[in-house]
Amino acid sequence: IGCGMGRWAYNLKQVFSLYHGIDFSEEFVKTASSAFAGEKNIKFFPMSAVDLDTSKLLKKYDLIIINGVTMYINDDNIERLFRYCGELTGESSGIYFQESVSILRHRLTLKDFYSEDLKTRYSAIYRTSQEYEHFFMEYLSDFEFRKDETGLLLDKDTGAREETNARYWFLRRKKIK
Repeated sequence: IGCGMGRWAYNLKQVFSLYHGIDFSEEFVKTASSAFAGEKNIKFFPMSAVDLDTSKLLKKYDLIIINGVTMYINDDNIERLFRYCGELTGESSGIYFQESVSILRHRLTLKDFYSEDLKTRYSAIYRTSQEYEHFFMEYLSDFEFRKDETGLLLDKDTGAREETNARYWFLRRKKIK
């Protein structure tokens, strides 16, 4: 979810038997689909992370990767995203979640902010790590996920900012007895 132009598929194609990438941007999906046109086990779908067309997807996935999506989603839609993830995972599945987070003590909300790096205006919600962990507990508890691992991904040399950093979480579903 948030597959972009297919970097995850490219980097992981040696370790999976089937990959489904989802992105809101139809242009990204077209680019990714073209790049992997000869790969029968790799498919890309244009759809919203909070309105998944599950008729096009498998019933269960071993791993769901959510990458850089939730900073563009309002709080009330995050529940929908995580509920989809819970429903699309099996009893020993995992979720790898990666997002830009506020490293301040509060969320940082940007509305129509001009970025020199991107040379464009954008809006985003940089939530705190604690907010995301609350969402995991709140919306994934019915599916018995636990946090296996988490950490920051950037330092000053690789792009950490004073206010934000990238964080990952690996959540594993507890085996159901």
